[in-house]
Amino acid sequence: MADKLNKESTVNIYEQDFRDIRAYATSLAGQVFFEGIECGAIFDAAGDYIEKKATVYIGKLKEEKNNVIALSEAIAISPVKLKNIQRVTNYSPLDCLRALYFELRELTPVHLSNQLFKREEVRLERSLENI
Repeated sequence: MADKLNKESTVNIYEQDFRDIRAYATSLAGQVFFEGIECGAIFDAAGDYIEKKATVYIGKLKEEKNNVIALSEAIAISPVKLKNIQRVTNYSPLDCLRALYFELRELTPVHLSNQLFKREEVRLERSLENI
């Protein structure tokens, strides 16, 4: 792949390698995003749970030990931002996660870091592996 993607470039995210890349929601809003509710009654009912803080984690599963999940090459993002991405792109929630992670990994890997959180915080978990 070219070192730099330009505006005319198109990328098929399904051809990328997403093995061991997982996404975790640690809030109701993140969980609802994962379920793909399109700004419907359930998402609206989440109310105060539609927080702006990062409660969705995407990254390479490094290990899970003593009920702590460790991700490397990871990002943390809010479900509000993810819903905005979905609205602009019209991608499914899973495709939003894949596309966001792909772009960060390829274009600005400096934004990726290690992330730790407790297993009991996880409300929903998804694999980004292409199936």
